[in-house]
Amino acid sequence: MSNICSRCGETCDAVKLSSKTGVKYCLSCYTTIRREKIKQKCVDYKGGKCQICGYKKSLRGLIFHHRDPSQKDFGIRATKAAATSWDVVKQELDKCDLLCSNCHAEVHDELDKEALKENILKEKEKRDNDTTSGYNLWSVLG
Repeated sequence: MSNICSRCGETCDAVKLSSKTGVKYCLSCYTTIRREKIKQKCVDYKGGKCQICGYKKSLRGLIFHHRDPSQKDFGIRATKAAATSWDVVKQELDKCDLLCSNCHAEVHDELDKEALKENILKEKEKRDNDTTSGYNLWSVLG
């Protein structure tokens, strides 16, 4: 007898039975559903919406942004969270802001601009202190 996944309709050998509903899922769909539930739990813990603009339409459009990358023990993703205790995941989530993908990109653009400014200032200082070589703007941008 073949098993048919209730979600994707594919015939498969390995079927995971949902204990609450008795619905059959292929391993791929079961894994996807489990990861979505874990991400939803993480998103709910962080307030359920982008902390800058309030976006909350799509779970896939929300990203966990580490405020200080040097304090990052691991990236928040459902695969890692599934294999880690909730207390450890919460500790990592406390280091993050929940952002939509647009706000996340803008935050990184600002961080990149700040880093570029710092590099330009460092290069200018080097140039001002070094009278033996010419100034090369491409070394700042590269």
